[in-house]
Amino acid sequence: MADSVKTFLQDLARGIKDSIWGICTISKLDARIQQKREEQRRRRASSVLAQRRAQSIERKQESGCLFSILFPLFIISANEAKTPGKAYLFQLRLFSLVVFLSNRLFHKTVYLQSALSSSTSAEKFPSPHPSPAKLKATAGH
Repeated sequence: MADSVKTFLQDLARGIKDSIWGICTISKLDARIQQKREEQRRRRASSVLAQRRAQSIERKQESGCLFSILFPLFIISANEAKTPGKAYLFQLRLFSLVVFLSNRLFHKTVYLQSALSSSTSAEKFPSPHPSPAKLKATAGH
């Protein structure tokens, strides 16, 4: 029995040692791969074409960010704009479709949220007074 325990402990120690060596080897290989990738990035970044691409990507991201900030403001300003009192022969209605759709969507979501919140609040807090339909049902029995 002592021999089997000794063999088990030796095998356990050998397994732990092999695991540690494997982890060290993998981490060294990983560091080499990372270093090669960094060198490739530096070489690519040094080319003129790569610099132009990077600038182009940054410009696209900036105009996209600006658009995402300004677009809702355009919709709100079009919705809040007052109609001029003077009638014109030709009216330019650029945002009429967007205003219609956003109003429609807004009213639907507000209506659905209020309907859902009223139904869930009725389930959570039942009214102390029975409804007329419940009174009729109990009177009929």
